[in-house]
Amino acid sequence: MKKRPVLPLLTIGIGTVLILSAIYINTNLRTVSQAPQPLTSEEETFPEIPRVTLKDAFTAFQGGAAVFIDVRDADSYTNSHILGAKSFPLAQLEDQMKKIGTETWIITYCTWPAEESSARAARMLLDNGFKKVTPILGGYRAWEKAGYPVETSP
Repeated sequence: MKKRPVLPLLTIGIGTVLILSAIYINTNLRTVSQAPQPLTSEEETFPEIPRVTLKDAFTAFQGGAAVFIDVRDADSYTNSHILGAKSFPLAQLEDQMKKIGTETWIITYCTWPAEESSARAARMLLDNGFKKVTPILGGYRAWEKAGYPVETSP
């Protein structure tokens, strides 16, 4: 019986496994990179911060159960804001937070539906001992679009 050399067969086998692995990895990476999924609001910045729905925020507004904090810049607040909201721009929040009791329910909002700035403000307030702080899901634009009370400059 004739002996066949093992090394060439082993080299071919390892080469085949490497090529197939490279094809598999490349195919999976291409599939993932071609179809990025947009994040939903809840998955965005500070996902550990619960959001308050528009309906629940409006109920709190009607009952006076919460203080609404507008964390947008002063010009945005001057142009329009939720009726009765206080203007605490995010950059000044640390100084302004002393004006609110830590036991008060605070509802923060910003312009964008991702609630990034309002969630950042909520995180700052919670880290400073405030008990209940929730950004509005969808932000100011959602509130305005729902037809809830806003105040605009003349």
